[in-house]
Amino acid sequence: MTNFKVVISETAVKQFNKLEKNAQKRIKKGLSFLKNNPFKRRPGADIKKLKGFSPALYRLRIGKYRIIYATNKVVKITEIFRRGKGYA
Repeated sequence: MTNFKVVISETAVKQFNKLEKNAQKRIKKGLSFLKNNPFKRRPGADIKKLKGFSPALYRLRIGKYRIIYATNKVVKITEIFRRGKGYA
């Protein structure tokens, strides 16, 4: 499968920078899974398609953090937040 390009929105970068270093490290590792296949669940990449969004949005769960993204040929990270704080 083709590698996908992962881009991070300005909002997501700000959210990422507010996280503790350990969380940032885990999230970086999780984002690397999206380059190969942003649709497939596997160990270290709990991916779920979110219902009710057009175009489709996906959620990557990394521990207590959630990464929301959309994808076409590019994976665009739109939000990074702690569980219970997002899904607005």
